[in-house]
Amino acid sequence: MKKNTYQLVLCLSALFLSQSTPDSVMAQDQAAATGGLEIAEVKGTLQAASADRLVIKTEEGDDVMVMLDGRSKLTYSGTASPVFLSPGAWVRFNVPIDQKTGVPTAEVKEIEVFRPVGQRRMTREQMMEQTPGVYPASMIKGSKPDEKKKPTARSAKKPSDEKATAAVPVGSEDCRIVARIRMIGQGKAQVLAGNIPLILTISQDVAVKVSSGDTTFCMQGDEVSVAGLRNAAQPQLVQGQTIDIVGAKQLGAVPELTDKGKDGKTGRADKRGSKENVADGNSSKKTNQPGKPTKN
Repeated sequence: MKKNTYQLVLCLSALFLSQSTPDSVMAQDQAAATGGLEIAEVKGTLQAASADRLVIKTEEGDDVMVMLDGRSKLTYSGTASPVFLSPGAWVRFNVPIDQKTGVPTAEVKEIEVFRPVGQRRMTREQMMEQTPGVYPASMIKGSKPDEKKKPTARSAKKPSDEKATAAVPVGSEDCRIVARIRMIGQGKAQVLAGNIPLILTISQDVAVKVSSGDTTFCMQGDEVSVAGLRNAAQPQLVQGQTIDIVGAKQLGAVPELTDKGKDGKTGRADKRGSKENVADGNSSKKTNQPGKPTKN
């Protein structure tokens, strides 16, 4: 997190906590005794984030602080540019694997960057989605058809389904890969799926999705929906239970340049296009501004 963003979180925290005077504490105790806790649903845009709290600007223009703890369930979903893929990133994707050689037989067209979650209780499918390895895609997605069910008009195969099936070469099996990127560049990537190394061909138009169970990828301006509890005496403080964050900007995208005046000179990059990460400990690096000469 950048210094100014971190100071914003601290200032807002101090502001909210300063309102907890003895009178307000007594009011909270009285409210709790009389059932003063109420369900809170908050929607707005993210202003700042750290590991244990969020600051949100609501649709009404108010600032609300959302407190996070071990019971809070946070989910982040967004998209990214292909340049966002880098060594060390955790990824998962589907690709046909030759059953004899173990070599991918098609290029990767969709890939998801994710952060492993630390949930105590997970289903088998969730566990596989977090554990590096090579799995049959049907095991994780549950796409294997139920033989007991009779086909209906809706479930009958369509021409598009046949094309999708034909995309898997003969002798190959559609597999789900959970791995970590070791090297990537020039349309190729080397990943390690558990103890299985794979060399992939990345499509030029690869679609990159991003998901996480923490604030690592969060940025200022992201859309936030919160469900939790708050005390009537302090409506600006919410204990978050379920937090859904949707990325407003594409991660890793290069900001577009703006034009200044009619002389055709290129100005600075639009600050609204910058990808400043507001998660604690994650800040973007400064780069030379276009149109501004550098010192030798």
